Amino acid sequence: MTWSLSEDEASGLFCSFRWSGDDRKPFCPRCEEKEPYAIRRRRFRCSDAGCIREFSVTSGTVFHSRKLSFKKLLIAIREEVGAVKGLAALPGGEK
Repeated sequence: MTWSLSEDEASGLFCSFRWSGDDRKPFCPRCEEKEPYAIRRRRFRCSDAGCIREFSVTSGTVFHSRKLSFKKLLIAIREEVGAVKGLAALPGGEK
């Protein structure tokens, strides 16, 4: 399934994961303003006059500074989570 996603569909999945509230609309990660506006592809700007922060779906997450596409990130997450034997939670393996 993950391999067949387009980049826009993968980005939509990230949006649904990040903004999974009742209305599924983006909000500013700094001031939590609920009415940002789109400024360019996959980027938003806060509409609060005191904030005016630019952000994306990955702002404030571990994926913030990553340059990989959303599709490649989803594939990496799927491979990590779906490992056959699982991965040890502690360094050094099982005790």
